[in-house]
Amino acid sequence: MIQAITGGYETKHPSTYQMSRPNGLPHYVLLIIRTHGEYYLGESFFTANPGDALLIPPGLPYHYGNPQGKYVDDWIHFSIKECPLREELDRLCATPFPVGNIELYTFCIRQILWELSYGHPDYAKQNMDNLFQLLFNHLIVAYQSRNTPEASLPYYNELQLVRLEITNSFSEPHSIEEHARALKISSSYFQYLYKKVFGVSFRHDLILMRIDHAKYNLLTSDLPIDRIAEACGYASEVHFYRQFKKVTGTSPAKLHILSCFRQNFNLTGMYLGLSVIGYCDPKHTAGVSGCFPKLSFQFQGIFLFFDLYKGLLRRMVNL
Repeated sequence: MIQAITGGYETKHPSTYQMSRPNGLPHYVLLIIRTHGEYYLGESFFTANPGDALLIPPGLPYHYGNPQGKYVDDWIHFSIKECPLREELDRLCATPFPVGNIELYTFCIRQILWELSYGHPDYAKQNMDNLFQLLFNHLIVAYQSRNTPEASLPYYNELQLVRLEITNSFSEPHSIEEHARALKISSSYFQYLYKKVFGVSFRHDLILMRIDHAKYNLLTSDLPIDRIAEACGYASEVHFYRQFKKVTGTSPAKLHILSCFRQNFNLTGMYLGLSVIGYCDPKHTAGVSGCFPKLSFQFQGIFLFFDLYKGLLRRMVNL
C-alpha cells in the first residue's frame, strides 16, 4: 500500500531557503529538481542539476538548498507498505540521477495531490495507486538507464517530444528549421542529433511516419484519398501518390479498394481467393494491423451480393 502524505509541484523557494531534517523522516521524500542544488544526505554530499531526481529514504538525515540562488523543485512525501516495487526503489535512494522529461513526473505528482484533496472517494485510492505505479516505473527505468549512451546525448528527451508532436500534427509542415529554432540549436546540429537518436534522418523519418498514418487511414476509414493526403501533410495528391508508391511498393488507390472489400463484407464468411494488392514493407507497417503481405487479385470462386457491387463501384468512383 502506498500513501501520499503531502507535496508540491514547481515550488519556488527563495535564495535563503535551506531544508534541514537532522533526524530524517519516517517516510520517503521524492524530489524532482528544477534548479541547481546541493544536498547533504547522512555523511555524503551531492550536487544536482535541473532534470535530476533524488529519493530520500526513511530515517536518513538530510539538508539541502541552492547557495547560488532560488531553488525550484517538485516534491512528494509518501509511505510504503507491502509494495512489490519497494526493494527496487530502495536501490535508487540517496543518489541524484537524471530523469529526462521532468514534465511527466510533474504530471504524476500534481495528479496524485489532486486525487488526495479532491478525488472521488470511490476511485481516489485506486487512481493514486496507478499514478504512483507510473511514477515509480519511470523512476526505475531512468535510474537503470542513467549510464547508457542515450542518457548522455544532449536534447535526447526534447527530440522524443518533437517526434511525438509530429505524430499528433501530420498536417503541419514540420520543417527542420522550425524544430531547430524551437530547441535553440542550429539546423545542422538538429539533423545530426536526430539521426543519432533515431537512426534515420529527420526528413526520411517524417515521410515514413506520414505514409504509415496514411496506410492506417486508407485501410480503416472511408475518407477519400485527397482528404487522407491532406491530413498527412501533402498539399499535392500527385506527390502523395509518388511517395506512397516509393515507400510501400503499391498505390493508395489499391489499398483503398482493399479497404472497400474489408468494410463491405466479412471476409471470413465469404469464399475469396485474395492476396493483398502490391507489397507493404513490414518495416514500415508498424501499428497498421490490417496490412497484408501481398495482393494479386485471384478470384478462385466468389459470390458477391448486389450491395457489395454498389459499395465497390461507389468507392472506385471516389478514387
